[in-house]
Amino acid sequence: MKIITGKTGKPHVTSADDRALHRAEWDGDGFLSVSQPPVLVNSTTLRVYPCDIMFQGCHARVTGTYEDLTFPSGETGKKRIDMLVARYTLSEEGLEDMSLLILTGQSVESSQEPQLPVYETGIIANNVSVADMPLYKIIHDGINASGPVAIASTFPPLSNKYTKEESDSTTKNIIQEISKVEKTAAKAQSIANDAASMAEEAIGRAEEAQRTADTASSKADNAQNTADAAKTDAANAQSYAEKIATKSLVISDIVGATATIPGTDAGTTLQYAVDVELPMNTGRILVIPKNIPSGVTYMGYEASSINQTIYSITVKAKNTNKADSNISLVVVGVARPKNLI
Repeated sequence: MKIITGKTGKPHVTSADDRALHRAEWDGDGFLSVSQPPVLVNSTTLRVYPCDIMFQGCHARVTGTYEDLTFPSGETGKKRIDMLVARYTLSEEGLEDMSLLILTGQSVESSQEPQLPVYETGIIANNVSVADMPLYKIIHDGINASGPVAIASTFPPLSNKYTKEESDSTTKNIIQEISKVEKTAAKAQSIANDAASMAEEAIGRAEEAQRTADTASSKADNAQNTADAAKTDAANAQSYAEKIATKSLVISDIVGATATIPGTDAGTTLQYAVDVELPMNTGRILVIPKNIPSGVTYMGYEASSINQTIYSITVKAKNTNKADSNISLVVVGVARPKNLI
């Protein structure tokens, strides 16, 4: 790297340095200023008035009152396009120059369309010896010449290039774009949060459905157990009835009792003992459950005698209710007639 705008004690700023700065300031090639457009003085002369051009960072200008350039006249029955160019040259000694030149185009029949003449398209920064910048074209139709027609554009003044209004507008646009991006990001985050919430809600509903299914399955099991116990009691009742009928047994007494099943969330199978009093010498007893509460599964009973008149009945049941639940029992005592005398 070398410093350009600084004192080094020796000549160090070159034309290439100056052109590099201009290329950064001006986007492309064109006229910096035109005092007035060029005119055709006659069919073979073009008058160019003072102007400034910028060509690949190279600044050149037409000074004085004007500069006249000549070109060949047109031909009858022919068409042609000539072109005014600003030609840059670099000599073998490293000397640079810029001058105006009219390039003569190829004549064609009047029924054809003429083309612009070929010009040098070199890149000055690559140290080419010749490079042309097209400025205007002159159109020949027979011996008549018209134009010139501008090829190069005219740059606006630098004062118009970076106005406060444009700067403020650019800043405003940037802020608006940033705001759009932030809103888009916020919306995306909101959608993601909603999706996460919906997923959590779906998981909750699935878990609730599973709990409902588990509860339904448990209730079904309890109902089946109750049905099985009732079936067993019915079979026992039928068996006792048959024995009473075939063995000349009689009912010694019928008493009521209540078994209280403690409440539990777990639904654990519990055994609850209740004592009943029956006539002396009652041989056997039959226990029939009645009014089994919801949430309670009756699972049968066991009976044993404590003495000649007191019997202990152990009821087996599940209670899924939090509160204690009561099962009403009908206890039937059976004996032989002679034992009751």
